[in-house]
Amino acid sequence: MTRFSKCVSSLEALFGLTLDQAQRNGVRTYLRLLAKWDARVNLTRVARTDDRLRFHFFESFWLAQRFLDPCHTIADVGSGAGFPGLAMQLYRPSLSVTLIERNFKKTVFLKEVARALSLRARIVHGEAETVADWEGIQLVTVRGLKPSPGLTEALADRRIPLLALHGEKLSESLKGRRWVRRERVPGSRRRYATLFG
Repeated sequence: MTRFSKCVSSLEALFGLTLDQAQRNGVRTYLRLLAKWDARVNLTRVARTDDRLRFHFFESFWLAQRFLDPCHTIADVGSGAGFPGLAMQLYRPSLSVTLIERNFKKTVFLKEVARALSLRARIVHGEAETVADWEGIQLVTVRGLKPSPGLTEALADRRIPLLALHGEKLSESLKGRRWVRRERVPGSRRRYATLFG
């Protein structure tokens, strides 16, 4: 068994997930592209493959399993290297995913990954606050991003739930916003997923 396979099997047990062969192959392809692009564009601070598997892929897969319906229509704001949004679609291809990223180079990377993995994600270059069309979006995800007050207000006005992956402290824009569900990330003492209504 390869180191990759051992790590994936260990994380499957920790997160209560099972990946099929197509998903495993997709993760391998994604990791190769991430390593190639990270040398030129600062996509992620997480460098070790084991940590990338855990914090990027399996946390995203777990969020998709625990918080999303198979056919949810979501927008991932500040998608960066595609976590959690693009990874969620890799895990659950039936999701309809829009990735919103203000860094142009990162949007080019996202397009390359989506093409390589044959994922149907819509990729938008720009600020989430200026996205005029929230029509049909059922849920917004953020990870490693402090949503602006303007964004949280826009979502609240449209009654679009927000799913945030965060540490113990919430960003100021989320404090006081009513949350409907919170779960601790498996294997973590200080990382949470919170669904704000």
